[in-house]
Amino acid sequence: APERAASALWLLASLVAVAAAGFDGALRSDKSRTAAVTSAVGVALALTLAGPALALAGPGWDCAIDAAFAALFGAGAVALSRRTGDPGSDWTTAAWIAASAETAGLALHASLDGRAAPTAYGVLAILLAALAVRVKWRGFAESAVAACLVSFAGLLGAPIAITALAGKADWRIVAAAAAAATLAQAAAWRTLKLRQDVKTSVEAISTSAVLSGLLGLFLVLQTLGGASGGGSGLIDGFTEASLRTVLLLAAGLLLSVRGASTTLGRLRGPVLLGLGALHGLLQQGVALHPWWGVGGPVAGPPVFDGLMLGLLAPALPLAEAARRLARQNKPVAGVAATALLFLALWIVSEIRRLFHGATLTSGDFGYAEVAAYAAAGVALALSLDIGRGRLSAALDSKSGLGAVVDAVNWAAVAVGLLLLAGVASPWWGPLAGDLHAPLLLGVLYTAACLCGVGLAVIARRSARPMLAQAALAGAGVEGFVLLTLVVRFVFHGAAMRAPLREDSLETWTFSAVWALYGLAALAIGAGRRDMALRSIGLAVLLATTAKVFLFDLGHLEGVVRAASFLALGLVLVVGALAARRFSSAGASPRASDGGQATWVD
Repeated sequence: APERAASALWLLASLVAVAAAGFDGALRSDKSRTAAVTSAVGVALALTLAGPALALAGPGWDCAIDAAFAALFGAGAVALSRRTGDPGSDWTTAAWIAASAETAGLALHASLDGRAAPTAYGVLAILLAALAVRVKWRGFAESAVAACLVSFAGLLGAPIAITALAGKADWRIVAAAAAAATLAQAAAWRTLKLRQDVKTSVEAISTSAVLSGLLGLFLVLQTLGGASGGGSGLIDGFTEASLRTVLLLAAGLLLSVRGASTTLGRLRGPVLLGLGALHGLLQQGVALHPWWGVGGPVAGPPVFDGLMLGLLAPALPLAEAARRLARQNKPVAGVAATALLFLALWIVSEIRRLFHGATLTSGDFGYAEVAAYAAAGVALALSLDIGRGRLSAALDSKSGLGAVVDAVNWAAVAVGLLLLAGVASPWWGPLAGDLHAPLLLGVLYTAACLCGVGLAVIARRSARPMLAQAALAGAGVEGFVLLTLVVRFVFHGAAMRAPLREDSLETWTFSAVWALYGLAALAIGAGRRDMALRSIGLAVLLATTAKVFLFDLGHLEGVVRAASFLALGLVLVVGALAARRFSSAGASPRASDGGQATWVD
């Protein structure tokens, strides 16, 4: 309408007058430089806000108007640079350069399709970076950073991101637009790197390029996936979230490895690592998990399936980041703990997959499944302690990695004892039903005991006596439970919850096996001077003695009762002699001050 055109002309005339006044004042007096900066920034901001109105008032002319103002501001910047004599540090010149770059970006926005705008802004950033390298005026490097940020923001606009989120975009178009914008920003970064005095701007542009690449990949995944209902459904929601997590962590690791001398360069890697870890824990670990989340069946063969991508793959870059940071004597306890959390989630999920198939929510817990969780936990703790020697330098530093490993060890010992001594027992455990895999259950109990013993040995060698005693005590209790269940299985088979006959041979067999186990533990503990084994052996022998006197005496009859007392007495005598023998053999001679040998215990 004519009134719109008239209003637009009045607006443009006013903006030109404001810019001219500021420019004239800066040329006449140094005291008017603040006004010149304000006029340039204010006119550029007014043109930005009035862009839609100019497009309505003069369709097709808004691009020319913005380009004209860009040329006007550019010419003013050149004139001001000659007036100041030091354009490399002059803020007035920088403000007019920034206003020229802003209006040039408005011209690109008005003339191009929204899908091409991010690339065009990236090309503008290349031009500004080249000028920053060539003429070294203040404002070019900063404007190049702003152009890259606008390029990144363009990917978030309606033509690309909103369309992709709505499921209406072709992934090839999205990929092409994001790739072109990312490459243009990367080119601007490579160009600006030639200047050594603008490191912050260089790091900002490289960060923008990385974020643009990540955003493009995320949008492509969105168009291929079906997590929000708008994608093509070529990949499931769990896989889509897993890929996003891996991309974030990989980018964070890459930026952390590169290192930087600026604050932004030092922070961006850890920030991306933190975002990736948080995204993975909330998405694959909670919301979309196939067991307790809304995720469906697991895709792929066992072990080499979607769980590996979603839970194991994120642990790898986190572990590598922890290793590198530990070598630099930096605190990495949080990173290492998060990596171990992802690893533990993967192990638990895969065990569930092996027992229940692709649908993790189907079926109840089984005895062997619970024992597998316990054995896997102790095996993980043992593996970490074996690798502890290779990481001794990092563990002895202030990184906090040793505390994380110790926490895992203690947790594995406690959880393993709880599961194997209580939950996994097919006799007195809380799970109902017959025992369907007795051999597998026995193998898992044995493996957990052996791993516990190995953990105790390594802990003792590394001067951690409390952990060594706890691990050995846990293994001893689990071994005692295993022997008890073996005896029960021999007499009852799979129906191990059958009532116990008080006057049967089974009760005597329990007494005999327990006494022999206590004797062996006591003898070995005395020989190795191990308090945990001696305590276990003594406790088992005392418990067996109490059982014989309080239970067998009242329920067994005849030969069986006599044999029970004779066997127990023999075991106690042999145990006392063995303990005395080993205790004496463990003593060592030490020369006294007078040269004579004295025996010390």
